[in-house]
Amino acid sequence: CASKISKFRDKLEERKVVEQEQKAVDDLAKQHDKERAEAMKEFETYKVKALKDYQALQKTNEAQAKELEQIKNEFRARMDAFSETVKKLEGAGGSQIEELKKKHQKEIEDHVRDANNRYNEMLKQRLDEEEALRQELEAKMEQMRKEMQQDAASRVKAAREEERIKAAEEAKKVSEETKQRMDDLRASNEARVKALEDELEEAR
Repeated sequence: CASKISKFRDKLEERKVVEQEQKAVDDLAKQHDKERAEAMKEFETYKVKALKDYQALQKTNEAQAKELEQIKNEFRARMDAFSETVKKLEGAGGSQIEELKKKHQKEIEDHVRDANNRYNEMLKQRLDEEEALRQELEAKMEQMRKEMQQDAASRVKAAREEERIKAAEEAKKVSEETKQRMDDLRASNEARVKALEDELEEAR
């Protein structure tokens, strides 16, 4: 009888441990899905922000491109005006024309240098801002990945510890209940034996 009770107790403990472990796994999976959904939502929000930043950068670039185009147009207008002036002064003497050409050449060089500087500055600014956006996006994704891994590891550890405590408490409870039943059974058997002994004693 004690052997059957012991086997029953072992099976009961085993079943409870399995059920508790399965519940812990299910709870952890649900929590992971929830956190994953929240992380994806946060990431989508960040993507929208990054897209807006990129669109703002594009508008800035378009404005700067228009400014460069305006500079080119001004340059063409100056060239046309210069050509017209040269034609008018052709009969006024070679020295004046040569001086005007040198002056205009210097203006052209200054204008080209200024346009190149503006273009290089615009290009550098655009590349720097795009690189900053890329690094920010990568850093955000890496941070989210690490946080999800750390949180998952912490929850697994906490779930295992919680289930270990529950299993120990259940095992103690089952052990105490089994001991009580065995004590009751032993007392009942002793009472029966005592009753039989009393009957035999009376029969003598």
